[in-house]
Amino acid sequence: DGEDYTTLREMYGQVVAQRNREMGHVATYIGGVIKTERVAGQKGIVHTPVSREKQKECMTFLQTEAFRTPTEILKPEILALIEPNGATDRVLQGHRQLLNILLNNDRMGRLVNSSALSKVRTYTLSEMLTDLRQGAWSELSAARITVDIYRRNLQRAYIESMGSKLNPPPFIPPTNLPPGFIPPPPTPLPGEARALIRQELIDLDAVLGRSMGKAADRETRAHLQDSRD
Repeated sequence: DGEDYTTLREMYGQVVAQRNREMGHVATYIGGVIKTERVAGQKGIVHTPVSREKQKECMTFLQTEAFRTPTEILKPEILALIEPNGATDRVLQGHRQLLNILLNNDRMGRLVNSSALSKVRTYTLSEMLTDLRQGAWSELSAARITVDIYRRNLQRAYIESMGSKLNPPPFIPPTNLPPGFIPPPPTPLPGEARALIRQELIDLDAVLGRSMGKAADRETRAHLQDSRD
């Protein structure tokens, strides 16, 4: 009593950040590698890709938990005390973080590499990208489609992320580097990833086209049309 809501704001922000961190931990298993320190003469290998089963389990978890609207932390009675707006941006930030992890060029390269080298069935980049699209756009399979604002933001971020992979912005090195230090450029997008990302967007466009007539409200219809464009 008698104090402002600064502590509540900080603690709420920490709760949201903790959720994002833990979802990020799950995402790192996809395209992940287990490293066992060994030296020459010791039996066994150093780098072992995470099993297909574990990667599929993690993607299923992200589809059902990470990409849904987190209603349990969207408390109007709390948000009205700490900020006039910003709830949608908080959720979007977490979704963008996950998309950046899953669509990391090095991660996609590891999925391609492990599939090419493994003698057993692996979780392929093609499967991962299809699972990601279906998780981010799961509403499109419904008979009547309603997409809330949090999921619309996720789907916009998905299209933006895929677009930035096909048309990356120019690399601008940081300005506060030591004299003479030249940072290495970011890992380029694997050619296999480029082809598959293009195909995912083509497939998404086809599904959106079939879904236009199923939109249940004006906001959803506008969103689907904008996404196609």
